[in-house]
Amino acid sequence: MSLEIPEVVINRLPVYARALTELAVRGETVVSSQALGELLDVTPAQIRKDLSYFGRFGKQGRGYNVNSLLTKLREILGIDRQWRLILVGVGRLGQAIAEYGGVGPQGVRGRAGVRGQPAGRASKSSRRLMRTRRSSGGRSAALR
Repeated sequence: MSLEIPEVVINRLPVYARALTELAVRGETVVSSQALGELLDVTPAQIRKDLSYFGRFGKQGRGYNVNSLLTKLREILGIDRQWRLILVGVGRLGQAIAEYGGVGPQGVRGRAGVRGQPAGRASKSSRRLMRTRRSSGGRSAALR
């Protein structure tokens, strides 16, 4: 029997990860659910319940090890590894996404961008992209 994790819990995990990242940057090594809750305007009980879907992390009366919990949350969220990104149809929005640096720290690396062409015409960059995709073993993620 698999456990159904509510979407609202999944949506809170990146919020927890960002807060833990800030705490780690400040040099904090341990945080209680009370302190984390105050930082995020979430009840300590909600934090404990959300994290309980994924295992046991803290010690009662001692709190959570900031780096250990952050590492585990990054693993759960899939941002503990590098993701290669290929943008297809790079117009103004695609260019803005390509130039945005906010996803780099989350493990997303831009590999290529391809501008849309009329049907049946492959641009030079499209042909290069397909060679890149094949040579990388097809492990890149493509957005369209």
